[in-house]
Amino acid sequence: MKLITLDRSKNVTYFGECKLQFNGIEKSLNFKMLDKVPVETITVTYSRIFVRRNNLLCCMNQNLQNVMILVFETIEKCENFYDDSTHPQSINTPVVNETKIFGDCFYFPLVKAIRSGIKDHRGLKTIIANFVKSLDDDDVNYYFNNFPEMILIHSPVSMELEENTGRKKKIVKPMHLIPES
Repeated sequence: MKLITLDRSKNVTYFGECKLQFNGIEKSLNFKMLDKVPVETITVTYSRIFVRRNNLLCCMNQNLQNVMILVFETIEKCENFYDDSTHPQSINTPVVNETKIFGDCFYFPLVKAIRSGIKDHRGLKTIIANFVKSLDDDDVNYYFNNFPEMILIHSPVSMELEENTGRKKKIVKPMHLIPES
């Protein structure tokens, strides 16, 4: 699985392989960054805000800072971990709009990183492309219609037309999010 960490300005500071360890006694998760020499470990407690979207498990502190994104291989593995009785259930977390937080704190910073061409941006592009492909129509419309500033301006756009009770429904998925062959 992959781990992505963001700094306070929501810039990618780490993107690489990790191993997840659960500590039930301390109610925390340990992320071992496998491609760091020597191997480094980041520990997060359940006092953080956790948001799951498809195969992405995202967490941050109560101030929406120190963002981490865990990328599971499949949606099912992420669901199983998150829905398991031992999963990180945030303690005393405020009521939040998870869709808005996910967009502001996770999705849009990753798109920004891809746009800037950071190191390993192709790996991030594949993660985002697979995420976008897994979205249902309502989520696609939400992200791309409510936040058009995050769509790359000079990218060609593909259109899919879908028959919907006799009317045509337009679904726009920017091609910059489609992995290169």
